Amino acid sequence: MSNEFFRQIMQKLFGDKEESVKGQPFLSEPLVRSESFQSDYALWKENGRRDTQLTLLKNAYHEVCDGDNSHPYLVRYISSQANGIAIYAGFGFRDEEYSYLLDYIKDKGLKMGYSVYSSDRKYFDKGETVEEKERHYLKPVPSLNDGEPMNQLYGNLMLELIVRNQKPFLLKVMASLYAGRQYREPLPFSTFADAIFE
Repeated sequence: MSNEFFRQIMQKLFGDKEESVKGQPFLSEPLVRSESFQSDYALWKENGRRDTQLTLLKNAYHEVCDGDNSHPYLVRYISSQANGIAIYAGFGFRDEEYSYLLDYIKDKGLKMGYSVYSSDRKYFDKGETVEEKERHYLKPVPSLNDGEPMNQLYGNLMLELIVRNQKPFLLKVMASLYAGRQYREPLPFSTFADAIFE
């Protein structure tokens, strides 16, 4: 889809660009994968490219964890409220493989005790750029331990792929932590990172 196509949609939905609400998407929809995407994603999981890419990402992550904070395509984020990584395009992956990685990390989260709270796709007009965001938001499946603190696992997971003018730009994996006595301490994000890259 071309940039002009999105501009026409924006014009029809909101009129003049100046009248649109800044920061708001001009199109928002549930993230539903086509049959062809699912078929291609399944092939990607079975071929050697997936394993090569995961090894490359795991090595980059460990470089950053070991003190090399100057990696050109991977950044680690750590705070008391959230932990995560940002994977910038530049690893040499095909465009569609960033969406495969997004869904692969989501699938790994489901196997670890998470459920999908929401999945959506939004489009934003950024002047000369149309920005698309594919997003999965996962929450831990609630435990039914009466009186026991709830297991938050790694926290709530926000998985987001940012695409600019139809080219992948950034894949974010962020774990937002719960605070309070009603929650157990979160598991280390490094364990989650190792699990998604294995």
